[in-house]
Amino acid sequence: LARLQGFESTKASIRYPFDYARVINLGRRDLIAGRNPEDNTVNAYFDFATEIRNSHTLLTAIEGGKDPLLRIKGEHARHYAFAEAGEIMPYRVFVPSKYDGKAALPLVVVLHGGGADQDTYFKLRGPTLTNEAEKHGFIIVTPLGYRPTGGWGRSATPGAAPSAPPDPARAKTAELSEKDAFNVIELVSKEYGVDRSRTYLMGNSMGGGGTWHLGAKYPERWAAIAPCAATTVGEGFPIEKLKNMPLLYTVGEK
Repeated sequence: LARLQGFESTKASIRYPFDYARVINLGRRDLIAGRNPEDNTVNAYFDFATEIRNSHTLLTAIEGGKDPLLRIKGEHARHYAFAEAGEIMPYRVFVPSKYDGKAALPLVVVLHGGGADQDTYFKLRGPTLTNEAEKHGFIIVTPLGYRPTGGWGRSATPGAAPSAPPDPARAKTAELSEKDAFNVIELVSKEYGVDRSRTYLMGNSMGGGGTWHLGAKYPERWAAIAPCAATTVGEGFPIEKLKNMPLLYTVGEK
């Protein structure tokens, strides 16, 4: 890889399984796991053998001068080198079949809930998201947010009193979580030439809390927001910043 010029995004995908193993061995991350909706069991679903074979396929392609990931359609995993974190970070993208590189399509940013990851909405939630995106011509991106419980920029410790001092480690994780999300948004926006005036933000549970947080912190970036199953915004939340924001808030109870 060091001898090849360019192909930086695909190089990150080639390196990812090896870097992921490195980070796990350092005790900085756990093996990606997911809950099977059929029997409610939790299984590790990162298949190193398959991922390394995929790395070899990608390497062979770029050695031949072709970038197999650049502006491809459909659902696929992507990666990038996150310098501040010192890691290669994953994200997932869905691009509808109508994408032609000419018309600027809207982008939906989906923030996962606590303990989930960038693959959850695709691997464990069924095809609803991609079916709707294909039908309406939306690009979807799902970041990891640095860690499965990163918080998307919200640094408050769950359950702690509002007056409690912030935990420095959690604050740093939250900072990196927010930066990872925006790094991914920028990468996808540039590569696919999205319509930046139609960038939408949604999330569930922790991702819903992140949607409230990032929606109010950067209201100029979103065409609309949709927090789902999130805690209420609470006292002191700058709700006035969302005064002119189209907003869909979804809650429910058993």
